[in-house]
Amino acid sequence: MLTNIVTEDFIINREALTLKAYNTIYMDRIENSEFMNILNNLLFENSLICILGTPVYPLTNDQNRDYMIDEYNEVDVQKGSLTNDLVENIYLNAEINVPIFIVLNPLADKEYFSKEENKFIINTTSESFLWFDYDAESLYLIK
Repeated sequence: MLTNIVTEDFIINREALTLKAYNTIYMDRIENSEFMNILNNLLFENSLICILGTPVYPLTNDQNRDYMIDEYNEVDVQKGSLTNDLVENIYLNAEINVPIFIVLNPLADKEYFSKEENKFIINTTSESFLWFDYDAESLYLIK
């Protein structure tokens, strides 16, 4: 169950994320087996998986996909395409501290990462965002 937390208790790497005053943050302690259930219970049509660096576990079925090493990468995924393997690989990458940020219902013309600042940017009220804390012990939903 995701519970509301105050911004001061928000323990993720703030150097990689910019929050706005109107953001509401929810948090839940999770394990790999629970992550799929959480995603299934969230209302969204598609998602944008944002990775800072190179994922250790693949986040796409495209065998020919080249990830940029030490760069920002994105993978667009429809909710119906979230297979157990993909969800497990998202979690496994987060568990070994590959920075992963998931945008639920992303806007087509919106940028969610600032290369100049090397940060994920939350600058809208229309999307929701998922972020893992250190070692993927907790999952945050940012609205």
